[in-house]
Formats: sequence, C-alpha cells, structure tokens
Amino acid sequence: MAATIDGALFKEIMAEMREHSLKRLTSPHAVAESEEENHLGDYIPSQRLHEDYSRLRSVPLPVSNDDELDDAIQQIKAIGNSGATKTANNSQTGIKVATNAFKSDQNASEFENKMGSTRGSAHSDLADAINATYDKAVELAQNLSPSQANAICSLMENNLGPAFNEIWDQISSFIVDAVRNVGKFTQEAPSNIDDFFAGIAYSIKENF
Repeated sequence: MAATIDGALFKEIMAEMREHSLKRLTSPHAVAESEEENHLGDYIPSQRLHEDYSRLRSVPLPVSNDDELDDAIQQIKAIGNSGATKTANNSQTGIKVATNAFKSDQNASEFENKMGSTRGSAHSDLADAINATYDKAVELAQNLSPSQANAICSLMENNLGPAFNEIWDQISSFIVDAVRNVGKFTQEAPSNIDDFFAGIAYSIKENF
C-alpha cells in the first residue's frame, strides 16, 4: 500500500470495525422475559482514526475486472459463509433438541435453559465468525493497493458486518419468541424451525 494508506493503518481501521461489529452482538445470557437489545448504529471511526479513515474511503474504487480483488473478496466471503453456516446449523440443532425434549417432558423451565444455551452458543459462533472474517480481510489486504483496500473496507463495513449482525438479530429473536410462546411454538415445530432456518440459509447465500 502507499505510505499514506499503509497496512498498519488498514489494520487499525479493521480493528475498530471488528470491535463495533462484536459489540453489536447482544449479551449471550439466558433468555429473560424482558430484554433490551443493545443495538448500535453504523460504524463511525474514532476521532483518532477519523482523518485516516476518510482518506482511505476517498480513494477511488477499482475499475471492474479486477481479478486480484475479486479473488480476495471471494476468500473473505468464504470464511464468513463458513462461520455463519456453522452458527445456523448449530442453532437449528440446539433448538430442535430443546423442542423435542419439551414435547416429551413439558418442562418449560428446562426448555428455557436449553434455548438460552443455544442462544449463547450462537453468539459465540458468530463472534468467532466475525473474528475469522476480519482476520482474513487484514491478511489479504496487506498485498493490495489502496484502491483495493478501500473496496475491502467497504465490503466489511457495508455488507458482511451488517449481515453477521442481522443473522444474530434473527436467531436471537426467534429463540426469545419461542421461549415466550413455548406452547404455540412447539405445536408448530418442526416446520416453523425448518422454514426459519431455510430463510437464514438464503440470507447467508445472498450475503456471503
């Protein structure tokens, strides 16, 4: 990268974006009857990095047919896809296990505990996915031009970061609603669970 937009600067910007994306994930504690989600707004660079961030984002984006950039983007998206898919698969399995157990024992308290555990695991899985995706972005951007690095920055800020957080919001809300309406939820299972995660799979395919 050029001296004015070097790898160290890009890494610092990615570190702030990563931290913001992780903070947008809500607490992984067990589901409660009432819950306040800690939604942050879009990423805003710190005062320390604001000028450098603005300089990076002002670099013209590459023209089309940039094979090097396209390859980097595909590698980054592949990491994100893998992490998001793991989250969805683990969550679907956990929810089905909790639902089948409730149908057998009608123990609402244990259902809540199992669902809370699944929610916590989803939080952890997505945090791992976010970290791995940002790691790959930093790794690949070391060999890219400022213009290409700007494109990677845009990808993380405007596409993949929000996609991870949207997946979390959907899974978290699905679990919270299931616990609050356990009777109706379990009566409609497993089709409601399969339909929901089919939607998650489609979202992952579209974004990653």
